[in-house]
Amino acid sequence: MNPSKILAAVGIGPESEHAIVQADELARASGAELHVIHAIPNALGGYPFFYQGSFSYDRAEKFQAEAAEVRRTLLGELTAYIARLTGRAATEFVVEVHQGRTDEVVLAAATKCQASLIVVAFPSEEHATDPDVRGILRHAEVPVRIARAKSRSKQIVV
Repeated sequence: MNPSKILAAVGIGPESEHAIVQADELARASGAELHVIHAIPNALGGYPFFYQGSFSYDRAEKFQAEAAEVRRTLLGELTAYIARLTGRAATEFVVEVHQGRTDEVVLAAATKCQASLIVVAFPSEEHATDPDVRGILRHAEVPVRIARAKSRSKQIVV
């Protein structure tokens, strides 16, 4: 398989570095485009009916404006982080930030960009049963690679 577009699904933890670096290495080796997606989880604050006190459209509009600013800031910081990790210029990859369930955001992004491979990272072995990760693994229409920290050992166990 020679992927044409590789999608790295990243969170905010240090394990995301492995997904970005390994997706970049695969993209460079195969001449594929690198796409990166980050999902901002929905929170109760995202729904105006959960505001304390009476519902107000002014408060909902203020929240929407603040959420848009958070996404813009996160997008800028994530773009700079990816550029530092990969040595690529910001124009050499695509990065998007969307709000929603991680599995739904990642799968929608994979479909939208027509990814031929998704690279995800597990925060730890205990997160291997995370519903978002399971959702990606179960419902992805393309292969999924699990990025893990590379061993620094030169020993090979057979």
